[in-house]
Amino acid sequence: MNCLESLLAQPISLPWAQLRSHLPPCIELPTPPDEDEDGNELFKRLDLVTRQELEAHLQTRKNALLLDIQELQLLGELYRCAVAAGCEGNTPVFAAIERQSAPTPSITPSTPSTPSTQGVQ
Repeated sequence: MNCLESLLAQPISLPWAQLRSHLPPCIELPTPPDEDEDGNELFKRLDLVTRQELEAHLQTRKNALLLDIQELQLLGELYRCAVAAGCEGNTPVFAAIERQSAPTPSITPSTPSTPSTQGVQ
């Protein structure tokens, strides 16, 4: 994730007027930790946002982005496993992967073990 850190840290060289014209009109403020999340997001006009609020917003967005990237990586691995398992286009992915990864039963007959008579008198 160091690539993401360096990407986010790169400055964007735009004159103030152009930068301002590309910014969203408002941002979502993170829910304070002591409040229950009830689905009521708090948005604030960008021209009224403080530096602390902007910093908290950026950290929340970065964390969400990292989680999205991790989920995307895991789903990509699931897709690669499905292709490797020969999963057809409309076959459920889990079933195809589990079918391929299930242990195959042994064809060789097992020989019954005979109890040892050593030490028996």
